[in-house]
Amino acid sequence: MSPILELIGGAKSYGWGKVELSTTAFESIATPAISGSSSFVEFTSIPQTYKHLQIRYSVITNATNADITLTVNGVASAGSYTYHELRGTGSGTAVANGNNNMGFYYIATNATDGTWPAIGISDIFDYSDTNKITTIRSLSGKDTNGSGTLQILTGMNKVTTAVTSIKFDCNSTIATNSKIALYGIKG
Repeated sequence: MSPILELIGGAKSYGWGKVELSTTAFESIATPAISGSSSFVEFTSIPQTYKHLQIRYSVITNATNADITLTVNGVASAGSYTYHELRGTGSGTAVANGNNNMGFYYIATNATDGTWPAIGISDIFDYSDTNKITTIRSLSGKDTNGSGTLQILTGMNKVTTAVTSIKFDCNSTIATNSKIALYGIKG
């Protein structure tokens, strides 16, 4: 039996310890219905019972190369967030950017398309810890039939306030066949 199949049945020892597959580490918090008339989804009253949060998305919009951003707790003023980006394109171009004076988190840049989905996962670490700054890591990409992008972005909110709401904004109308979900990660 392959190691992957053995993992599905439980823990397997490989001499250096056990590897366990957890099916209960993630809990769905919200998966809103997409109406096709808005450019954003807002998650409010986020429970403070998890260690981290994760947003998973697959979105199509009515604009090409729009950015996908997050704001937390309704704060969208310049200087509140920072970001760092590494991006590669299907044409072989590499981009590195950063800014420490933003009014939002970038979770994907030049991401959206009217035909092809932008897909990504964003982890929001220690979102309820008021003793440290909330950080975020996003992995995203799109394939536009050979000329897509792949990117990783990191960022932080410059305050130590617990995250109770998140606005996921595509800056263009989100198509009804898009999916956006918020998960809690147990610690």
